[in-house]
Amino acid sequence: MTLDPPVLTDTVTINYSVDLRLVSDIVGVPIDEMMALNPSVLRMDTPPDASFDLHLPAGTATLFSQRIAQIPEARRTAWRYHHVAAEDTLASVAHEYHVTEVDLAAANQLRESESLQGVAGLVVPEAPAAAMPAHVVLYTARRGDTLVTIADRFGVSLNELRRWNKITGIKVPPGTRVHVAEPSQVWHASRSHRRVASPGTGVKTHTTSLEKGPRESPSHRTARKTTGGSNSRPTVQKRSGSKAKTGTKKKSR
Repeated sequence: MTLDPPVLTDTVTINYSVDLRLVSDIVGVPIDEMMALNPSVLRMDTPPDASFDLHLPAGTATLFSQRIAQIPEARRTAWRYHHVAAEDTLASVAHEYHVTEVDLAAANQLRESESLQGVAGLVVPEAPAAAMPAHVVLYTARRGDTLVTIADRFGVSLNELRRWNKITGIKVPPGTRVHVAEPSQVWHASRSHRRVASPGTGVKTHTTSLEKGPRESPSHRTARKTTGGSNSRPTVQKRSGSKAKTGTKKKSR
């Protein structure tokens, strides 16, 4: 039996929470590798306010320490890091991460019109919350997709994708239809509706009848109100000047 060679890693002890996707960006390795090196991190973020041994690919500890210092500690669970390519511009990077050029330039202390020539990397601020579309949006997963890559592509969080699709891990088989926006809730009500005016407001609201049964005609409702109910007896009145009482005569056999 031939044993696999041991995995060489660097270990950095941190006392703040950081997203493994940010660590993946900084050291330049796939997110799957970072998760494999740190299997105790189940929700992508390291524990807050606690000492934690973060395992990194061998030879990347110094690089990580230098680049993580560029990001405020309170933003290390939301911000990202982008390695600048030759064709990159502030506009293209902002579009890729769903942020504005103004916010991207401010986070890196650059002017909006400034070139990225000579810039090795950019810190990327958190994207604003995306407005929910009016209809449900589905994405068909392709080979190599994970919930992490899909979340990045559509500008939503990993936790939202997990909640909307009831998925606990990050693996998505090819061909799976994934909700990339919150599914709309469809409420079914009975067909009987009436309008009721709210007291003192004059605003009419819809109410739904929860009881089943035959509908009462307007004439029956009027008669019931006049007689005091469907089961009450009619009122017997005395005719003035008459000794006889008005009543119901018994029918002789």
